[in-house]
Amino acid sequence: YTFSAMLALRFSQKPITPPPYSYSVVPSAARDLDGSVVFELEGSRKYLIESMGAMVLLCNSAQSRSTRKNKTLRAPAAEARADGAKRADAGDEGEATADARKEGPSTAPPKACTSTAVDAAAVNTCNTNTAASPKSPTPPPPTKPLSLEYMADRLDVDDPLWSYTIRTVPTSPHSRLDSGMLQGFITATTFTNWQSHFMFSSLCPHAYEGDALPTAGLLDSDGSLSAGLQSCVRLGDPNNEGIIHPRVLEISLLGGLGCGAKLLRFVLDKAERGRQYDYAILQATDNSVGFYESQGFKRIGCVVRDVDEDSPPSAAPPVLPT
Repeated sequence: YTFSAMLALRFSQKPITPPPYSYSVVPSAARDLDGSVVFELEGSRKYLIESMGAMVLLCNSAQSRSTRKNKTLRAPAAEARADGAKRADAGDEGEATADARKEGPSTAPPKACTSTAVDAAAVNTCNTNTAASPKSPTPPPPTKPLSLEYMADRLDVDDPLWSYTIRTVPTSPHSRLDSGMLQGFITATTFTNWQSHFMFSSLCPHAYEGDALPTAGLLDSDGSLSAGLQSCVRLGDPNNEGIIHPRVLEISLLGGLGCGAKLLRFVLDKAERGRQYDYAILQATDNSVGFYESQGFKRIGCVVRDVDEDSPPSAAPPVLPT
């Protein structure tokens, strides 16, 4: 092993060209894709690289729209909670006034029941994760969408590379069909890694270390998915072409304005028809975990173990605890 063999070389590319339109005017795709055109692309690496400017802006726009939508959906619920709290306070004040009138003035010091009740409610809220409580923590800010660097790396390295794009129908009948505004894209490839000691293992105690959501969502809790992936055939050299998993499909890039589920279904349907792949995997951003889980994906554990630099290349990988 040599240190230089593990380095990734970057070469300068042409400047990224922005699209001739603003994403503030690009409409989300309709559910039935009315007004949009779907393109299936194979061997179109150059076309996708030239479209990276639009792809990055599309991802930024998709996240901004999602953030605004979530704020809009949360606003009525917050107002309803505030209105309910006001009504509850008014009711409590009314009952207290009626009780005082019945019992007459009291010379005893006021009891601290209100403070005790609020503290108890806060503890109960924290234990049950009730989002309706005014003391619930503020949701974390959204993470960054797909970056230009990540897109460039995937479009440069992925092989084979095939994709689908969705664009608006061109306004001019004399324009090229692919000249419409980009509404969505997806790329897929055969899964490859460059770590000789990489393995799928959802039951490894270190599988979800550093995960912000270790117990949320759909997990491969019994380890059956990771066991199936680990048993798939693989071949190749981690210092050259990489270790290729020919039966595992990887969704490498996905971005869409209202058409992400459609694009994902196009790729999975094609994979099922071809019968080349047994599994489909992907690396999801924090923002997209919920979307992929809604499409039937489960989170699995992946582990890489470092080995001693003095170990010979033929050394067996260390046994991971289960």
